[in-house]
Amino acid sequence: MAVWPRTRGEIRPCPFCDSTLGIGATACRHCGLPLIDLTADRLTGDLATSGRPDHSPVRKMSRRLTQEWRAVAVVMAVMALSLIGLNLTTDFRGTNYAGQDLRDTSFLNSEVDLVGADFSEAQLQNADFSDQLLFASDFSNADLSYADLRRADITGADFRGANLSNARLTDASLAGAVFDGADLTDTDLTGTDVSPEALAQTYRCRTVMPDQSLNSESC
Repeated sequence: MAVWPRTRGEIRPCPFCDSTLGIGATACRHCGLPLIDLTADRLTGDLATSGRPDHSPVRKMSRRLTQEWRAVAVVMAVMALSLIGLNLTTDFRGTNYAGQDLRDTSFLNSEVDLVGADFSEAQLQNADFSDQLLFASDFSNADLSYADLRRADITGADFRGANLSNARLTDASLAGAVFDGADLTDTDLTGTDVSPEALAQTYRCRTVMPDQSLNSESC
């Protein structure tokens, strides 16, 4: 229930939807919000004089309450929409792309935030992730064959079981990334900061290592 202070004889807007309320109204006709009518003379005695409407504490309190109700309404709307899977922001951090067919998709000049995104088991053949922020993203068991990941920030990403054959990761940031079980056949890792230990459990055949040496230990 809303506290609706008003000066005697004045018409006020509804603090929730700004619809015009008649004198003595107990509820808004537009949104149905019930109202407690606290007149100025009940709050401050002789404060409700016609010569001081714009600077009175009652008028200031009315403005403040209106702003607070609007803020509460926005928060409640966002919470309600989030429960049904809608997102009002432009931040797609942690977006779930698991299992989706995104072959030949280009993320160049995309405004989508891919940090922490879930690409597990997705079809990402020939996808273009060059220069993108992908740290902490999940690419486990995804097909990234022929994908372009050059200069991407893939710090802490999960590539376990991923197919990275013929993928280009030149100059990508790979610190902390996990590659156990990944297929690195013909993968180019030139200039990356991946450690040899991180690649110990991978399938390496004609793999171009960070120092441009060729590694074919698995074939």
